[in-house]
Amino acid sequence: MKKILYLSYLRTVACISIIILHTVDVAVILYQDQITNGERIASLSVVHCMMWAVPCFVMVTGTLLLNKDRIVTIKDVFRKYILRILIALAAFSLIFALFDMLMNKDGFGAAFLAKGFVNALTGNGWAHMWYLYLLIGLYLLLIFYRAVANHVSDSEYRFLLIVYAVFLSLLPLLNMWNAKVGFYIHVSTIYPFYLFAGYAIAESKLKIKKGISILLMLIGIIGIVGFTILSAKDVRISNGNLLGYSSIFVLLLAVGVFSFVKNFFGLTDVIEQKTVGEEETGMPAPKKPGIIGKVFLEIDRCSFGIYLIHMIFVRLVLRYWRLNPYTSNVTILVFAGLVLAILIVSYGITALLKLIPGVKKIL
Repeated sequence: MKKILYLSYLRTVACISIIILHTVDVAVILYQDQITNGERIASLSVVHCMMWAVPCFVMVTGTLLLNKDRIVTIKDVFRKYILRILIALAAFSLIFALFDMLMNKDGFGAAFLAKGFVNALTGNGWAHMWYLYLLIGLYLLLIFYRAVANHVSDSEYRFLLIVYAVFLSLLPLLNMWNAKVGFYIHVSTIYPFYLFAGYAIAESKLKIKKGISILLMLIGIIGIVGFTILSAKDVRISNGNLLGYSSIFVLLLAVGVFSFVKNFFGLTDVIEQKTVGEEETGMPAPKKPGIIGKVFLEIDRCSFGIYLIHMIFVRLVLRYWRLNPYTSNVTILVFAGLVLAILIVSYGITALLKLIPGVKKIL
């Protein structure tokens, strides 16, 4: 059984980027009255430049689940994919409701059960849980996405990506100037684009060379930082069309990161089970990852749990322990240490939870 290294490395870097995004974003929200305008712009630039991470998670999902060699039935969609997310959603909605109750000193009681249930049902729980609802929506239409991915020509596939990008990323920019066009397509979010794009790049339906990948990343970063600076003077820019997940610059950055990592690591696989060597097949055994690669693979193994758990410690340290990174003369180092500590603790808890029978399949 093979594990595609570049997808694991990509998920690991995306996981770390999510922690950076949430840590800096929460700090800005909590201490916005105590920081300078320059600190605020710099912090929001970091936040917005980390927004490639969720699209890349979706692109990895597309690479794996749209693959024609994978057999996926409607029964599989509900039993293997949606059920897992629903269990995680219910469990962590309760955990977060309990955490809020204890930290806010509301008194321990069964009320957190009702709160957790309502939050899970309405989507009014902790903000980062939106990703679970996103996954459920993608899984519900997975059978149809697979039909498209595996039964159209490469040129038709690229045409689909162009339509998504134009109608869900570029045309919405007209709203900034109160302009409107009457044309639209019958979809509402950009995320299927990322699902299809990941598979397109992985299967070379969309070939992006390493140099172009770097160019896309640079354009994305420059655009994001530039419009983050401008958003301080023009509130229209911060409405999501330029700095949200549908932003053309976030789109370019995500595609650039995904294609760059694929180009850099894409030819290297690691065998998870018995490695078949040169003496048995006449072919050289796949190159195994080094120490850093093994660390990345281990983080990837726990990435879903880390995503769910890390916000507990972001809230605990920044909100309840009142750690203000901006009061230090080495703010960047404080943020770096905080992100590293949250990553390690979240990984440790996830790794321990995965030892519990049944929990491993959820996390």
